Amino acid sequence: MALIQPTEQSLCVALLYVTLPDQYQGASSAELTGLAEAAHCQVSTVYTLKQKRPYAKLFIGKGHVEALKQVCLEHTVTHVLINHDLSASCQKHLSEALCVEVIDRTELILHIFALHARSFAGKLQVELAQLTRLSTRLIRGWTHLERQKGGIGLRGPGETQLETDRRLITRRIKTIRKKLDAVRSQRQQTSHAGRQSRYPTAVLVGYTNSGKSTLFNALTAANVLCAGYPFATLDPVTRRMEVPGLEGVLLIDTVGFIRGLPPAIIEAFHATLDAVHEADVLIHVVDVAEVINRGHDAACADVKEVLTQLEADHLPTVMVYNKKDLMCGSDVVSEVDVCCVSALQCDGLDRLKDTIGQRISEAYCQRVVLIPFDQAQLRALCYEHGWILSAQETDTGWLLTIQAPRADLLAHLNPYFID
Repeated sequence: MALIQPTEQSLCVALLYVTLPDQYQGASSAELTGLAEAAHCQVSTVYTLKQKRPYAKLFIGKGHVEALKQVCLEHTVTHVLINHDLSASCQKHLSEALCVEVIDRTELILHIFALHARSFAGKLQVELAQLTRLSTRLIRGWTHLERQKGGIGLRGPGETQLETDRRLITRRIKTIRKKLDAVRSQRQQTSHAGRQSRYPTAVLVGYTNSGKSTLFNALTAANVLCAGYPFATLDPVTRRMEVPGLEGVLLIDTVGFIRGLPPAIIEAFHATLDAVHEADVLIHVVDVAEVINRGHDAACADVKEVLTQLEADHLPTVMVYNKKDLMCGSDVVSEVDVCCVSALQCDGLDRLKDTIGQRISEAYCQRVVLIPFDQAQLRALCYEHGWILSAQETDTGWLLTIQAPRADLLAHLNPYFID
């Protein structure tokens, strides 16, 4: 696998954007350009073509191969980035035909993740995704390592380098999975402590480069990295946000989604995306330009697909159209319950906070209860879930101020409400 080495040095690349019928090829060539820039690559030229089907050996026709090879020579590029996923053999043959390294879409995304991973968990997740991909792309063994064949009493073929590599990769994958399980356990304990901190949780989700980090900074006065390229944020970041009617809300910024993300990458980043499951409300950030160009349903479909894979599509959601300063007078807010904001100019944030507070209050309320001494298991349940804001002991039981999901309060504590 011809991985780009994780380096800050810019590479001179050419983009190969191939349009095929009934196959996803990225949102546009602009998205592929953005991915290249996020990988610290300098785009020299973009070669676009349409064809009815991919060719088995080189993916594109021989005529286009010769034309692209000439383009690569003219611009002295070292890599060609393509907007599709290639098989190992096809990638190898195309690289040999073009005399440059060919990097497919998944490999490019993995390289971007490797550049932006800063935490221990993030680096483990990147390595797991890379090894999972590499384990299916080993294409040859080293025949000189075979043992002597034939003859009575002679040993047969020994372990080839292919088998050795596969065994070592499998062992390393198991090790990384164990470490990520430990990280996930630690984060579950942290989230439990967060629930005991009395604050509801809101999680920012959305397509990559939709402005989530800019909105996160605007809502929390934080200073996380904001960049005009995909996947600038990889590790989740949590800050406290002021919301009218609530004591406070924990806001979490997550990695951006992208259409066509391979299942292996989603599986590897479950430890990061587990924050979505802890949310009381999701804040789905949509680039308003996508709404204008593709329509509301198409702009939101990619994120909803990933949320479905994460089994988080049932959570309450606040829709946010970001970058309204780029609308140029266009009015796209025709959807119900949609907030239109400009995170860069801090415009529309008050209405957004009100909407977040309202949505949390619908499922998250505060009550005072009196639990009798013979119902100690209910008091223990409240402490276990971090619902208790204040507590005092009376002659007849425990007087507790509870903040918890409305459904849980009605299910467990309804007979003991005193207000």
